[in-house]
Amino acid sequence: MKNKYLTTAADSKSNLNVFYALIAILEGGCILGESANKAAAQIIKICKAEAHRQLGVYDVAVAMLESKIKD
Repeated sequence: MKNKYLTTAADSKSNLNVFYALIAILEGGCILGESANKAAAQIIKICKAEAHRQLGVYDVAVAMLESKIKD
């Protein structure tokens, strides 16, 4: 039987890796031109917000897993 908290934690961790990778790429200077930099800044802002949300989801899922282990 699949554990929903384990799946949620794994999915959130994977999503965190993707969002932080995108942030690193965009902040790394690979985008050229003022217009493109504005778009990159918007994408970075969105990625940071979603990464923050995913971290919260991950923390809750891990806490639930830990509470199940203690039981």
